[in-house]
Amino acid sequence: MKGASDRAALLQTIERLQSELGQRRCVEDELRQSLERVELSGQAILDNLEDHKRMDETLRLSEARGHALFEHAPDPLFVIEAERTITEVNRAAIEGYGYSREEFLTMHVEDISALDLRSKVPDRIAGAVQRRMQFEWRHRRKDGTEFDVEIRNTPLSLGDKPIILSSARDITENKRADAMRKKLEDQIRLAQKLESLGSLAGGIAH
Repeated sequence: MKGASDRAALLQTIERLQSELGQRRCVEDELRQSLERVELSGQAILDNLEDHKRMDETLRLSEARGHALFEHAPDPLFVIEAERTITEVNRAAIEGYGYSREEFLTMHVEDISALDLRSKVPDRIAGAVQRRMQFEWRHRRKDGTEFDVEIRNTPLSLGDKPIILSSARDITENKRADAMRKKLEDQIRLAQKLESLGSLAGGIAH
């Protein structure tokens, strides 16, 4: 009887150990799966961070290129707010108008417009906030000299704030050349007219 009881106890012990071993294996499997999920999530986070780093670098390079293009553009460029304040200028504007960057950033569009055009600036800016505009204008340098410009206004937005990118190309020489060409054409037409009248008068005299 005692031998049978010992065997029964041994079998129970073996069954208990097998059950515990099975439970341990289940726990280990769950832990391994959890670890794999954590590793996958960690890799996904790392990949996401790397993507963000690449995006940030791309954005930084794009902003740097945009700033370089703005700063070194051959024509004066102005960033203007809807309230007509000047918030940024490029090197060509500083060199062409005689104001420092710091001075420009305290000014309004009226301050660089010809005296007789200043009252018309608000309407021009209001229109430029809504649509692209191109027109001839006259600007005024720091020393008081006025000159003809071709304005190109492009509406943009900075967040939810409307702004205008405005370029001002000096067309003084173009207009002077056009005036000289027109004067020459007028002189040629007058000479041809006088020649025709002279021929007509000569014919009548004969």
